[in-house]
Amino acid sequence: MDMLDRMGFLAIGEIFDEWLKKKREFSYGRFFADWWLRDLTDQIRRDRNHPCVILWSIGNEIHERATPEGAALARELAAACHAADPTRPVTSGVNNIDVANRTGFAQALDVVGYNGGGGSVFMYLQDHEAYPDRRMHASEVPHSFSTRGVYRTHSRHRNESGMEWVKMRTQEVPPLTEREVFGWFHDSYHSSYDNAYVRICARDSWRLIEDFDFMAGEFRWIGIDYLGESHGWPAKSSNAGIVDLAGFPKETYYFYQSRWSRRPMLHILPHWTWPELAEGTIVPVWAYTTCDSVELFLNGESLGEQRRGKRFHLSWDVPYRLGAIKAIGRTDGGIVLEEQHCTAGPAAALELSLDRSEIAADGRDVAHLIVRVLDAEGRFQPRAADRIRFQVEGAGRLIGVENGDPIDRDSYKADNRRAFGGLCLGIAQSIRGESGAIRVAVSADGLKGASAEALALR
Repeated sequence: MDMLDRMGFLAIGEIFDEWLKKKREFSYGRFFADWWLRDLTDQIRRDRNHPCVILWSIGNEIHERATPEGAALARELAAACHAADPTRPVTSGVNNIDVANRTGFAQALDVVGYNGGGGSVFMYLQDHEAYPDRRMHASEVPHSFSTRGVYRTHSRHRNESGMEWVKMRTQEVPPLTEREVFGWFHDSYHSSYDNAYVRICARDSWRLIEDFDFMAGEFRWIGIDYLGESHGWPAKSSNAGIVDLAGFPKETYYFYQSRWSRRPMLHILPHWTWPELAEGTIVPVWAYTTCDSVELFLNGESLGEQRRGKRFHLSWDVPYRLGAIKAIGRTDGGIVLEEQHCTAGPAAALELSLDRSEIAADGRDVAHLIVRVLDAEGRFQPRAADRIRFQVEGAGRLIGVENGDPIDRDSYKADNRRAFGGLCLGIAQSIRGESGAIRVAVSADGLKGASAEALALR
């Protein structure tokens, strides 16, 4: 909470995931009747002096929303929140909002949270017209998926029963090409074109928020990939984040940056290293940007300049050829930014960077060890999967490794990890009371290694 205060995040203090009607056998519902008032009051008293908290939530997707008795209990919980903190309104993340409207559950809330479940995401305008004084926000939407470095040109939808990619009530993302271009990826991986989702993609979901000024904002599910809810073996983690398990951004991260950043930004996708593709295969190339316009080049030849206007992304259908795609972003006629993806050769070397040059010698502070795989010309190799070995000496120790691959089941506590999409992460931690240099070296069979240092300071 202190970090959220310092960084300016807006937070919802959510207290319960269930009430009397349990979601799991050994979950909190066993204790709710006896403990809800004490636990609710304690949490609010603990956190009410944090300015980052803007709402108290009395629950997420609570089953009692479907009954008048549940609506009465919601009013009781809301009153308890107001008693503990009269300065903040009360909300709840509600799925199947049509049911909650009928029972009066939604009316018990100061601000109604619309989760995507049950099609609530498609009821913003309808409910605004029915309840013009209602304060509304998107509390868990969109549910969209992506795997860093993975693309598909045909959209996929997730059925809630598991890993069944079938159509349900959705706002459709049309196929980007007549035939699937990238047909070889594992089924547990999801496309980075923002076309793998449950009901609505990230762009269409945010379009609703921008178009409907009565919507206060959106809390997407989710920011960072997490272990669990993988929707089927061999995946071990959810792919719903815009940042993967290693903290590496995915493509949708740059979409949100293009809508929220106050600084100029330009990002193009996909990368341009596709040995599986025949020359001439049409590849959709997208740009997310804050610039007025973007001009795309293939091997120095212009493929046209497009103005952004109100569009959330720009797109060109590009015949694949070895070489480089380059985007030039312009604002007010002047060049602001450039970004380029080159076809990479075989992996030849490692590049190591540390996110921090100094950490505290308290036995807790950490530095991230970021490894990129390069070809012989120093170009990033986005398909590399070499096994990276980490060696940490001096005033620190290696405590974990990750690569962002949802189906990689190697140990987090090993001293090595396979690169995924050309990237790998190690985490070094200081040793309590030991100051001095933390020396890091990374190596891989057949590749030139790299090293770096950080300082542990008392």
